[in-house]
Order: sequence, then C-alpha cells, then structure tokens
Amino acid sequence: GRHSSRAMRSIVLLLAAIGGEAVTISAGPAAPDVLHWQDIQRRGVNLTRMVPASVRSLPSRPPARIFTYDAREDMVISETIQRTGMWEAVDVGYICMALESVKDGGLLDVGANIGAYTLPLVSCLGRNATAFAIEAVPGNAERLMASVLENQYDKVVVIPNAVGSSSDPPTITINVNALSKGASVRAHESDGENENLVPIEVKLTTLDAIAEREPGMKKVFFMKMDIEGSEGRVLQ
Repeated sequence: GRHSSRAMRSIVLLLAAIGGEAVTISAGPAAPDVLHWQDIQRRGVNLTRMVPASVRSLPSRPPARIFTYDAREDMVISETIQRTGMWEAVDVGYICMALESVKDGGLLDVGANIGAYTLPLVSCLGRNATAFAIEAVPGNAERLMASVLENQYDKVVVIPNAVGSSSDPPTITINVNALSKGASVRAHESDGENENLVPIEVKLTTLDAIAEREPGMKKVFFMKMDIEGSEGRVLQ
C-alpha cells in the first residue's frame, strides 16, 4: 500500500554480517538525550490522553503493548493499530526475519513515532541486542517511553531528539499535524498555511553524537529511517 511503499523507500538495510564485521558509525561532537530503561523509570511518564493497544510483528510473535493517540487525533498509525493490531505488517515482518538471522544484531529506528516498528521488533532481537529509537515529536516520544515501561523492555534506548547533519543548528522547529500526530516536517519545508500544523521547537543532534555516547550502536544490524524527507541530512 501507499504507507508500506513509502516506508520501504526509507529503510536502509545495514548488513553487518557481510565480511563478519559489525557496522561502525563514526563519532561526533553533539550532545543527545539518551534515555535507558532506568532513566525512563526515574523520569516517569504521564499517561493522560494515551490509549493502550497491542501491536505485533508476525502472527507467531507475542504482541507488545503500545500507547497510542485517540484515533481522532491520529487517523493513520494509531487508528490502524487499534483496529488491526499491526502496522505495515509486511515491512515489520521482513525486518523481524532479518534481525532473527543474526546473533545480537541491533536495531536503529530513526523516526520511531510511537514505536510502531520498535516495539513489535523487540521480540525479534537476540538476547544481547539493543533497539535504539529516535523520535523528535514530544507526544510520540512520551508514548514510546510509556510503552517501554509497560512492556519492561530494558533493551530499548530512547533518544527524544531530532537528528540531522553536523551543520544543522542545535534546535529546529517542526510542524506537527494535529490530525495525524505522528506526521511532522521541518517548518521551512511546509507548503503554505495549514491550520492543522502546530509548530514545536525540538533539540537536534546527530547519529555520530549518539554513537559516541552509545557503544552498542556499533552493533546495529538494521536501520529503519522515516523522517519525512530529511533522511539525506541525517546521513551526511
């Protein structure tokens, strides 16, 4: 479908198994917010206006609990998960099988939204693998962290920042669609006036900076990236 095709175009497969080497991401100078299980526990989350649901990667895999938006606020991802219990099932299933094919290969989800990919894929990771979920929209990141706590996923690391290139400023303004809370775009990329777009200022970091903080990033096997057209800047 339309959403599946868009997601597949933005998926970057990192085949760390080729040559027997793990993927290495060079370090950089930025300072990201990196939240491990213990950090999220200490920080806490506010479950107000969150709608619990379940999402799974494959029919044979156990579902993960996921906190979504009211379907009237997010008529795409949240509505689909609440109705079907899955999101982009073909893509998620493919990634699950790829992760299962390697021992302890990690997942990097850039533009994790509410965790529609990250959460169901945790069950596909090896015992010592880590999932890194990067999400800039505060409401999405809050739901993702609430789900991490609900599922007791201590192998998920959440980075609630935008990501870009080393030439980007430390903060940027993104426009969030009030009718599809998961969708956002950098403010200067929005076309004309749209009463449904709400501007939010968010902190920006780089993949290099995250890798410098997190040695586990060197074991990333699969990276999924869906950040509304800014993928090129992130990989610079």
